[in-house]
Amino acid sequence: MPIMGPDQIRDLVAKFIPSSIQDNVFIKSLLAGATAVGIILSAPAFGAVGTISAAGWIIVYIVTGGTFSYEVATRAFEKWKSSSEAERAEVDAKLQRLKQALEEGDIDEAEYNERARSYLDKILS
Repeated sequence: MPIMGPDQIRDLVAKFIPSSIQDNVFIKSLLAGATAVGIILSAPAFGAVGTISAAGWIIVYIVTGGTFSYEVATRAFEKWKSSSEAERAEVDAKLQRLKQALEEGDIDEAEYNERARSYLDKILS
């Protein structure tokens, strides 16, 4: 069987998995982890007698978490780049005021995290 290239693999996956699911960060991460499990189970060094060793699970964890982190960071950066300078400056100013309020004791850390997340969600959504 000939080796498939990235474009051929992408086309094959597109036939079975709808694009709405392919674009979901969680699904991509789970698929990457499942692929790692399949590869590890087929490699005797990692998957002796049908079980995955500790090293194998670490690899699955790294692949799944790394895929998720990469996808989220890429999407956030693309959204940040596409926002206007005024929008970025406004969020930066709000975050600086929020940090100052935390340092001065006007708000606690839980409230700081909640507000910071809401500011970032507005610009990244």
